[in-house]
Amino acid sequence: MNLRRKSLLLLVAAAVVFLAPSGCSRSGVRRLNIVLITVDTLRADRLGCYGSDLALTPNIDRLAREGILFAGAIAPVPRTSQSVASLLTGLPPSAHGVHGHGEILEEKVVTVAEKLKKAHYRTAAVVTNYMLSGKGYNQGFDRYIHTHNEGMKSDARTVTDRAIAQLDSIAGGGEGPFFFWVHYIDPHWTYDPPDPHADRFLGRPRREAVDPFRAYARGKMTKGEILFRNRMSDEKRAAAEALYSGEIAFADHEIGRLLDAIRRGDLDSNTLVAFTSDHGESLGENDYYYGHGEYLYDVTLRVPLIVRFPAGGRARRAGVVREGWTRLYDLLPALAAEAGTPIGGKGVDDLAGKEEVFSESDFRLTRSQNPRQVKRFEDRWRAVRKGRWKLIRIPGGGQDRFELYDLVADPAEEEDVSAGGRNEAVIARLADDLRRHEEEYPSRPGRTGQDTLSRTDMNELKALGYIH
Repeated sequence: MNLRRKSLLLLVAAAVVFLAPSGCSRSGVRRLNIVLITVDTLRADRLGCYGSDLALTPNIDRLAREGILFAGAIAPVPRTSQSVASLLTGLPPSAHGVHGHGEILEEKVVTVAEKLKKAHYRTAAVVTNYMLSGKGYNQGFDRYIHTHNEGMKSDARTVTDRAIAQLDSIAGGGEGPFFFWVHYIDPHWTYDPPDPHADRFLGRPRREAVDPFRAYARGKMTKGEILFRNRMSDEKRAAAEALYSGEIAFADHEIGRLLDAIRRGDLDSNTLVAFTSDHGESLGENDYYYGHGEYLYDVTLRVPLIVRFPAGGRARRAGVVREGWTRLYDLLPALAAEAGTPIGGKGVDDLAGKEEVFSESDFRLTRSQNPRQVKRFEDRWRAVRKGRWKLIRIPGGGQDRFELYDLVADPAEEEDVSAGGRNEAVIARLADDLRRHEEEYPSRPGRTGQDTLSRTDMNELKALGYIH
């Protein structure tokens, strides 16, 4: 090739790069928008697409029919601060450094939004939950709108109204792809859905159903008593669960409005949509009521995870179910890779099937007579799941205690199969895995005392039911 011809080809190649549409990467591959929808405190088993017959979630169920459903998605910590920090950074808690309420996601920790912004994505978020305001979660977002009202939750309707307005703005406000995150706090404690969603499931006077929550608000019942020493009647427990269902139905209705906005116009043809939760909620399983964070049972760890591809390539992945364990914090790097902007993760098809998945509890902020709390000693519970087995390590005064569950034979975790010296070899092997993981990924102690929290923090945590 002569020098003149070579120079001409180089000029043409340069022109292709600089004149390519802004939604394309430098390789010429069209880059996709990414929309992430998260719902606080949402159990996977309350969704129809995960087997529920309660008919709470027609809009989310439709999303699952149009996309890939991950059957074994696991939160790293059953608390918002730590789990969302992992989700936004693609890192386990030991790496991002958020280990408790009131802790800040430090600037030195690079978020996925920052990486996408560096790759010329436009970024925006509409969120609600006090724990996500002013604590570093806005890193990398051009617009970060927090809808929380002091001492109360901003409901799903407010979030959706703001989200649709922002979606219209960001979709039409510039060239190039965008990353948009929307976080709903329904159905977090206290369960208080608007009509008609409360009446639909309640079947009894609303005033009576919320008595336990009003008693808590008036100081006549502590959150610890509700969590661990629950003395409510069966009727009132059923009413509380009905209100939780109502919250989910309300959130689903509003998410349907957001999904309809995405389906309109050109967005449906060039947008990846992912749906998940930060953690679940215990409704009385393992004698643990209306809470999350202290224990590591799957009602608080297993979360829904659905990914829908753009309309043009949707058919071959619509209605697909991926079995196997999935780490929640692998999601955003996988979406970025699918969108044409690899930032260190593999694609969505590689999310499921992790050999081991680790989780840890929060330090307890609830003052209570927790029947499983070891006196004069407080530390995190830790868990590892591998294949059919899940081992939970409960620390206590230098003497660890273990619980072992066979998740195939006993998915509800009703029988600890470590009792009576059973399965000693399995316990020893998984305990070694836990120790190895902690040595490889040590986590510093989080702030365990309430004296480290500001008055505003304390008031907001009390409103969310974490302390009293």
